[in-house]
Amino acid sequence: MKEWASQFARTNCFSRETNMADRASASMQIGGTLSRIQLPAFIEAIATDHGRLDWEGEPVEEDTITTGNVLEICAYDLPGGMFETVESFCRQHKLPFRRTSGGCSGVFGPELVVYDLQGQPRHYEMNESEQVVLTRNEIHDLGSIEKIEDWFRSAEFTPPPIVLLEAGDPGSLAADFHHD
Repeated sequence: MKEWASQFARTNCFSRETNMADRASASMQIGGTLSRIQLPAFIEAIATDHGRLDWEGEPVEEDTITTGNVLEICAYDLPGGMFETVESFCRQHKLPFRRTSGGCSGVFGPELVVYDLQGQPRHYEMNESEQVVLTRNEIHDLGSIEKIEDWFRSAEFTPPPIVLLEAGDPGSLAADFHHD
């Protein structure tokens, strides 16, 4: 096997990490309680996923994450349209979030992901106008108008504002050690 072919085979050409065609833009809202001690790791997770404060590329820094505000980040060309590192950090540290991402034609459609600390993140299909949609099968599975209304309400989740805890604040020790 030629060297370039061997290298190509070793890089798993079908993974989303190496295939530029399987990427989409995404935005994310993050809230909840976070210890200031965790800020550098949180900012590093955001930088790893190329998250920015705006579509022009303003980076997220410690002074841009403030108590009383929901953090909003965005990025272009994310594998699978996901902030993988940020979402993992948020789940590990119990930070609720809401992510919307565009689709990649023929691979995956636009989606909304909501993590409200109630179990695993919930995934909702969206149309190109960023409206949550239900399929006929999902409507039948839900079974009643009340359950359908509840399903749509759960998709409307907005994270609470961020609360930054100082090292000596009550609850900061718990925030420092939140893990699944």
